[in-house]
Amino acid sequence: MMSGVIYQLSNIRMAEILVTSLWSLRQHYHGPVTVMVTRDCERLMQRIAADSRLAITTQRLKPFPEHGRHDHRQTKTLSWLATPYDRTVFLDADTAVQEPIDDLFNVDGFGVVVLGVGRLGDGHPHAVRLWRELCNYQRLGPGCRRLVADAQRFNPQIVNTGVVSYPRNHPAIWEVHDLIVMARLSNRRVSDESVMHLVMPHTRNLWCLPPTYNATIGQFQETWRNQVIVHFSAQAWWRQRAGRECFRYHLARALKENAGGIRRWIGRGDDRVRRLSRVRRLSRQPRTTS
Repeated sequence: MMSGVIYQLSNIRMAEILVTSLWSLRQHYHGPVTVMVTRDCERLMQRIAADSRLAITTQRLKPFPEHGRHDHRQTKTLSWLATPYDRTVFLDADTAVQEPIDDLFNVDGFGVVVLGVGRLGDGHPHAVRLWRELCNYQRLGPGCRRLVADAQRFNPQIVNTGVVSYPRNHPAIWEVHDLIVMARLSNRRVSDESVMHLVMPHTRNLWCLPPTYNATIGQFQETWRNQVIVHFSAQAWWRQRAGRECFRYHLARALKENAGGIRRWIGRGDDRVRRLSRVRRLSRQPRTTS
């Protein structure tokens, strides 16, 4: 059985961030890596893939048509379905890998990472935002109302889809895809993250992995150094102090080695990355053990 990691590049502004993530990954993982890339990002991706040290393959991805602010996130389900691997670990482009990820390939079923902030019905701001999106499905008929009711009864832990582990063609992937298509056709705005909470109650052999495998800046401010995978969701690599510190650390190493030829094109995707690279970098402390 062949296993591997996939990424998605469907927004040119994520190019420098993706290269930083790829370089961090290659310090801890030496297996197959595929980047799903849309046509508008293909030329720059070819320059990145020319770096043999990254050892990546690319695969053309046709995204969902333009619809709203969640388009790129919803397109992730198309990447999940197009994986060339029997067992896949999907990583968002805005992640940094800091430790080996072997455990993610050993999941016996469908694996998502909890955020460690509670459950869907706990009433904290993140849960409220997710619940409001899920309630859009109540308007789409009895079947969808039952899905929402099941999610309320199951009360799943809050998860984030920036890191997902799954076998090829797992039913949960198709269910997320179909629910997203349904929302798009009915002009409802939902994210892949919110839809996953509808699917979790019906997913057999569901594994909820600990937050260290998808440590979202915001939940883990000062302890990013101790996480396996850091996730710069909501542009935390730029907007939050801890995010800038962590991202700058990994960016400095990618620049030092000129990963993906980044020195020649940095700023072409997102000029803020180039500006961050000029700031004095902080060194990472060794991981602490208890």
